[in-house]
Amino acid sequence: MSSDLEITGINLSRPRVSGEEKFIDVEITVKNNSNVVQYVISSLQGLKYDKSDETLFIGLSEQLFFPEAASTNMFFHRIRPSVISIPPRESHTIKVSIPLVIRRILTPKDSSKIYVELSDISKLEHIVCRVSHDIVPIPAERNLLGVPEGKEYYMRGKTIKKKFDIKLFE
Repeated sequence: MSSDLEITGINLSRPRVSGEEKFIDVEITVKNNSNVVQYVISSLQGLKYDKSDETLFIGLSEQLFFPEAASTNMFFHRIRPSVISIPPRESHTIKVSIPLVIRRILTPKDSSKIYVELSDISKLEHIVCRVSHDIVPIPAERNLLGVPEGKEYYMRGKTIKKKFDIKLFE
């Protein structure tokens, strides 16, 4: 059974300098295999690097903020993510910029100190992409009566994932 949405390809740019940091642009191509419009999160929602197997995890997908969301299949965003619509049977390329050195803030439970973990992704060998999509967009900021909604946004739907083997400087 094919999925309504499919990640069909990935391309990486050569590193570029912006300010004092280096970035790579990652282009993720997705295809709508269904007969209806699919709404896809197109902004970076999560980023992680696993040094043990040189894998970069890119999340254009729901991030779980509340444990109760798992049982209701509702995922909340503090900031409304960017969403694009992909017409039936069409493809679209989503571009995200990733720093070559990822800074991850760590706050151990038994300490009041904050630590910053640096991950250099220049030896990157694999990329795992996660993309959330649905047949309805994330609700607008106002309800039908024109009253502003809460500060959390959600998207019901599905998440797809695909792993690519890739070298950064090939």
